[in-house]
Amino acid sequence: MDSFHVESEDLGTINQIIIGHEEEGYGAGIFIDYVLITENLIDGRQFVCYCSKWFDSGQVDGKIERTLPVSAFYYLNSVPDESMTSQGRWEFILHNGMEDGTGGTTSNLNIIGYGTTGSSMMHVNNDKTMSTVPDTTLIQVDFGAIGDLLKVRFEADGAGEEPDYFLEWIELRDLDTEERIAVRIGKWMDVTGKRTKKPQAFREISIFRSGDQPLETQNYEGKVQGGDMSLLENGRLQAQLVGDFSDSGVFPLIYSEKKQVTKKTCVAQC
Repeated sequence: MDSFHVESEDLGTINQIIIGHEEEGYGAGIFIDYVLITENLIDGRQFVCYCSKWFDSGQVDGKIERTLPVSAFYYLNSVPDESMTSQGRWEFILHNGMEDGTGGTTSNLNIIGYGTTGSSMMHVNNDKTMSTVPDTTLIQVDFGAIGDLLKVRFEADGAGEEPDYFLEWIELRDLDTEERIAVRIGKWMDVTGKRTKKPQAFREISIFRSGDQPLETQNYEGKVQGGDMSLLENGRLQAQLVGDFSDSGVFPLIYSEKKQVTKKTCVAQC
């Protein structure tokens, strides 16, 4: 891993980094997996920017400079002592909706925590902080004995007249160890399929910790070939991905009228 040191005025909370080089030609670039930015302060934070792209004029899109948004940051003064053990009790502060007042929801939330030894789900009823936005919702959950928290899924259940939900970012605090993390989402939970080209009613975050390998959410795409689907209501099919470590939320299979009726596209981010 390459490192660099920069001195500057206090920048506040870092939102993005612009990174690149000036070398043209095939093979003159570099592949960057992710970037870590650490504040050299007693109460500093460590920021992570995911990338997984080439900076090479002869590779893929040919870009040698990219703007990488901050995906999460970790409060360095909250690193738990080795004698402290999480009991699965967390506090979440959800930053709901957009600044223009859109993105509020009438949906209730299912919150699923995945840990090193198991998983657990909590149900959260809707309140006015989720429907009248922008606003924040404070939630305390008890996942129980699931080990160290690795990822969290937020699912909108589709209730009410405005089921879609835009979640900007989340603050997390372990109530047992006082570990603190912030994760940016900036995406819709698109229940109706009207907000995005690749709708899904859930969003997942990976838990970023200083000193651990950062884990980025992945994009999965595929196609489903079927038989006669004429009896399906509105031609709708749903799917869920299941892996060795965990699973995804349930998402719709997208039908394109330009293609055969027996083909559906599978798209999910988790």
